[in-house]
Amino acid sequence: MKLLNFFTLFTAVIMVMAISTMAMPHTLDKRNGASIAGSFVTISQLIAQLDQAQQAAGQTGTPDFSKASGFLVQLAQTAEAADAGLNGLGNNKLDDGSAHSIKSSLQSSASSVRSITALIQKGKEWFAKNNATQKVIQILQANIAQFHQLFANLNAHVTSNYVQAYAHSEKRFICAMVDAVAALDKNAVSGGAVSFCNNGGDGGEPDDASSLDAFNNGITPSGFETCNNSPTMFFQEAYNSKTLGKTTQCTSGQNVVPNSFGVPINPLLL
Repeated sequence: MKLLNFFTLFTAVIMVMAISTMAMPHTLDKRNGASIAGSFVTISQLIAQLDQAQQAAGQTGTPDFSKASGFLVQLAQTAEAADAGLNGLGNNKLDDGSAHSIKSSLQSSASSVRSITALIQKGKEWFAKNNATQKVIQILQANIAQFHQLFANLNAHVTSNYVQAYAHSEKRFICAMVDAVAALDKNAVSGGAVSFCNNGGDGGEPDDASSLDAFNNGITPSGFETCNNSPTMFFQEAYNSKTLGKTTQCTSGQNVVPNSFGVPINPLLL
């Protein structure tokens, strides 16, 4: 009888341990999910700040284009941090609460992301006058590459219902930046990207029937691949070597923590 009780107790302990072990990844996903969702909240806040910068006039009667460019540098790095968080999930899906929070943040961002296009269009002459056009283009190119990667990764970590719910916001987000680059130089963004965004340089909206998978930019800042396609690494090296707008060469084997580079006070190196 005692032997039977011992085996019964032993079996119960093993079952509890097994259940606890199975639950651990789900608990981890919730914790990671909250951090990832937090990055999307920050992205939404940065878009709101860009929207405000687009509407506010400085002493010259124009928006503070330099300050706005700093927000764009921070935007790409924040997207990279969210992407790294998703990679940390492995094959696990985001918990529903985090996925729903991201949906709200994406919708909020999409409602005002076209302010980026308006800001760049408004600043075209100012950028040219201050020899900053290529610098702004590279900042935008880094954002396009990173957000395309982020959205593809995000869609792989949520259910199909959320993929559908995110679709319009994701495409509107990327196309706002494609249009912004095209406003400065149509040769600085691929024909595939412009086609995806329905003649992006003219303020077109993406076709809702199109999938984000159809988007093909193909053009990144010169030297971006030597920086492991990392905006944080790219901007850190570009600012340190003062090669933003030119060709930036990162050191082989170099690694950085996503979103660890502090944006300089003078983001356009004027």
